[in-house]
Amino acid sequence: MFARDLRFAARLYRRTPVFSGAATLVLAITVAVATAVFSLYSHLALRHVAGVRGADRLVSIGLARDANEWIPFSREQYALMAEALTVPEAVLATSLPFVRSIEIDDVLGEAATVGVSTGFFAALGVPMVLGTDLATASTDPAATNAVLSERFWREELGARPDIVGRVLRIEDQPFLIVGVAGGGFEGLRRGQPDEIWVPLDAALSLNAPALTASGGGAAPVGADAIVQRARDTLPLLRLNARLPRGVGIERLQQELDLISPRLADSGADAPAGVATRLMRAEALPGTSSDPRRHALLVRQSRLLVGGAVLVLLVASLNLASFMLARGPGRVGELRTRLAIGASTAAVVRQLIVEAALLVLVATILALVLHYWLRELLLQLPPFVDAPAGWLAPKTDWHVAVFVVGAGLAVILIAGLLPAVQIARRPMLTAGVRTALSERGQGLKPLLVVQIAVATLVVLAGMLFLGELRRLESAPLGFDADNLVAGEVLVPAGTGGRTGIVRTRTSAEQMDQLGQDILERVAGLPGVDAVAFASTVPFDSPPTNPTLVELPGADVQAPESERRVYQNRVTPDFFRALEIRFVHGGAFDVRDPQQAVVSRALARKLWGREDVIGERLRLSDTDLSVIGQGNLLIMRRQAPGDGAAQPLFTVVGVVDDVRYGGTEDEYPPMLYRALSGGLAGSRYVARTSLDGSVLHAVIDELVHERMTSMTAGAPVPIRTSMSQALRDERARSRLALGAAAIALLLTVVGLYASMQHAVDVRRGELALRKAVGATDGRLVRMILEQAASILGTGAMLASLVALFLSERIEGLLLGLDALSPAAWIATLALIAITGAGAACLPALRAGRIDPAVALRYE
Repeated sequence: MFARDLRFAARLYRRTPVFSGAATLVLAITVAVATAVFSLYSHLALRHVAGVRGADRLVSIGLARDANEWIPFSREQYALMAEALTVPEAVLATSLPFVRSIEIDDVLGEAATVGVSTGFFAALGVPMVLGTDLATASTDPAATNAVLSERFWREELGARPDIVGRVLRIEDQPFLIVGVAGGGFEGLRRGQPDEIWVPLDAALSLNAPALTASGGGAAPVGADAIVQRARDTLPLLRLNARLPRGVGIERLQQELDLISPRLADSGADAPAGVATRLMRAEALPGTSSDPRRHALLVRQSRLLVGGAVLVLLVASLNLASFMLARGPGRVGELRTRLAIGASTAAVVRQLIVEAALLVLVATILALVLHYWLRELLLQLPPFVDAPAGWLAPKTDWHVAVFVVGAGLAVILIAGLLPAVQIARRPMLTAGVRTALSERGQGLKPLLVVQIAVATLVVLAGMLFLGELRRLESAPLGFDADNLVAGEVLVPAGTGGRTGIVRTRTSAEQMDQLGQDILERVAGLPGVDAVAFASTVPFDSPPTNPTLVELPGADVQAPESERRVYQNRVTPDFFRALEIRFVHGGAFDVRDPQQAVVSRALARKLWGREDVIGERLRLSDTDLSVIGQGNLLIMRRQAPGDGAAQPLFTVVGVVDDVRYGGTEDEYPPMLYRALSGGLAGSRYVARTSLDGSVLHAVIDELVHERMTSMTAGAPVPIRTSMSQALRDERARSRLALGAAAIALLLTVVGLYASMQHAVDVRRGELALRKAVGATDGRLVRMILEQAASILGTGAMLASLVALFLSERIEGLLLGLDALSPAAWIATLALIAITGAGAACLPALRAGRIDPAVALRYE
């Protein structure tokens, strides 16, 4: 019976190749797009760490700031967190990973080495292929034992069965191999496998020879005090936790909010500039080397899935409309089948099988297409910027379930609904052309829902486009033309190894190098101005907010009102960027206690813009850690531990400057003289010279004084601005693409509906014309019916947006779902395209010949 229905459906679709081919292709493309984006989402959000018990309950814990940074913990902070946290089943610490040189039995190589806390493997439930874990081998956190990953053991060491008990030298330090971790476990960093695990203290000790302090008066490199302070206070530890079953991440975050103030009050702070009182401990789902970035990719992929599913829904409703519109042409066939004894259920089953066959063919084609589409998506922002190894999605069982579910949903919408609609009509028992009712009411509910969904998809496109236009047109506060910026010091000659690189260059030598660079570059023809800065608009936006105090105030304002961003610059910075002074002028480089503030900062702290002569004090010290790829430098603290910070006097107020592509407000900026060397600084120049010429001059000077360093190549600020808005531009294009597809499907569906309405009302329209109705009146009737469908669909979309605005805004990354401008543009576009779709059927209705139409009836 089913086979007979299937053969009949196949013959039917062979007889209607245009309808079958078009419907199959449209459906295949929409299913393929939905499957491709879901496979990305599945890889990012649904796949868990292999070899771990309860991996779906793992979370990352980090220190967060206003700038959405995600900073690891110091050793002291980890000790406090491990003691204070009560919600998690386990709190796990891992050191930052470094690729280190290793040697075993005269075989040299490199391996990603990570330090882990005591009980790390036991807490995760990781099985051992050989030997035992670190805690069982020794409870001493400083023990020099090591556990290998199974993949590293098999691929690099030939799966030697006698590996346990062998001595492994890491950076010339001996470690005893005590076990091989199994179960496919390769650490907690998604896409970046670990290969060797050692105790936490042992891993930190491996850093000791490379830790250095720069600046006058610092202790000699390798001094015990410096090394011990670095081990205890540098942010070198990542924290993860596993939640008990049934406990949500919100409960953990509540406890972290209570603990966060204790991190500052306990004296367990990492160096200022890395961890300050502005920071709070925060938890994010899953594990990753960069949880915030991973969370952003999850949100982006979830947004794409939502858009793709909505477009798939529009395509399904469109197909259902076509299936329903074909009903009048099959009156004779269906009546004949009923007349020879077929039941209504058999007719419904036949119609569902026809839809199922089309969906099956489309789904098979979609599975082939989604591989290509997925690779295409991976070349688009923000996925193309993901670290190597982060995105290697596969068609796993999650994707298979999604495809099956999507296919069944399409069958229900495009097969069952039309089948039931057709089967319950009087035409199957009484006949004639009142098939789907004279007014075509069978199609109207489907079209209303289709238009409502399409309206929401178009709205999303308009919102993203509007946000992109707003960001592109926002005033910059500086002139970006002929402006380039680059990194002053970049590690050279590291052979691709990641780790900590030290420099022995003194502060005096650094200052002299900086002066030489400025003088040499400023003397080049075509260079109007050159300066150094710790942060440059769009090239390196500020990320380290600090606290300020106003001397003499009886009560200091809340911390949220005293958060500012520092930019350490040379005086020509303002001239190079053509930033306008509204009051006063640049600071004197010979007076380090002078400062320039932005208008936003002046209004924030003093409530006015003319603040020349006002004074302020920084709450944080100068001790900081600067990461530059392979470079990690610990600056000295000035003027000394526990000493009060000096006062800064405001000598100038400048225009507000945009520093990033997605900032809603101008950051409150404090500009002060650059000091403490060039580490972490950028050079910025206004020049008509080719970038390679500028780079060659600076690189030559850097390499003469510091053979282990080189200069970064200059990048035009316009290029950085384009890069800063690349994600927003990609989102708007994808959203507009989805809107265009939804609109196209809606136009086709509305055209088919209006054409169907004209066909089933041919007799009525002819009779109206015969008794005196004008062509214009008939055209208006069809257009009014189309307007009724469009209006009802738009109203339904408006109600959904009104009642679910918060949820929609969350899906759209915070955009205003009730934006009047976006709604006006959306409704206008829907109205114009809808009117265009209804015009041809309406004109056809006006050209009906009463004699021909009534004779046909």
